[in-house]
Amino acid sequence: MTDFSIFFNRHFEIKTDPEDIIREEAFRLRYQVYCLERGFADVGGHVDRRESDRYDRHSLHGIVRHRESGQSIATVRLVPGGGDGHDYRTFPIEQAYPNLLSDYGLGDSILPRATTAEISRFAVSRASHRRLPQLIGTEQSHTLARGGWTFNGRCYPLVTFGLFIALMRLSIRNGITHWIAVMEPSLLRLLGRFGIRFHTIGGLLDYHGSRQPCYGRVQDIRLGVRTREQHLFDLAEHDRWAASVNTMPGVAL
Repeated sequence: MTDFSIFFNRHFEIKTDPEDIIREEAFRLRYQVYCLERGFADVGGHVDRRESDRYDRHSLHGIVRHRESGQSIATVRLVPGGGDGHDYRTFPIEQAYPNLLSDYGLGDSILPRATTAEISRFAVSRASHRRLPQLIGTEQSHTLARGGWTFNGRCYPLVTFGLFIALMRLSIRNGITHWIAVMEPSLLRLLGRFGIRFHTIGGLLDYHGSRQPCYGRVQDIRLGVRTREQHLFDLAEHDRWAASVNTMPGVAL
């Protein structure tokens, strides 16, 4: 493993199970981010200090924690389009823009709904993130500089990549082959630095701010990470789900 991988695993852990515990942890963290920090949701409407919606009943959740303190820092979910039999579900973006995919010709041949999921509730706590440099210490700048990364003391890129490892783990475990998402342009640029690249769908939309809809094939995104940042690919491949990757059709490298 590279210095980057050792550093990441020393300070962070990525949790996707047990699902019931992770889900509750995600709801509480989302309340912190969406209700208290960003004001996207009304605090008064969440008296139990949990932020959830109707999609969470069938969503898959991931958490990034600071290992030593056990503090949850970030969360993300996948909302699968596949239902029981041919009873496919709508994606969250389709609630606001029902014809988005069909208007751009993204039918089943490009985005097979049975194995496509929407990346949603991508949330990093500002309060927790601000405390990380003090928790991690000066080791951060030395380790990341050796890998050619300069974050000026910010851990956001590390946490962001951790969320994508969670998404990879959830996708492989649940047979997800494609992702759709609606992301801030700045987040897409950061992900591009990791080699995580999406195809854009049209222009920017007004969706909790100015957001870019996009999609990608999970295997292509993995290949992009390997091509762009080998040490980050090594980190993902040494995650504990990696042993199962080469046993799944269509995702072996």
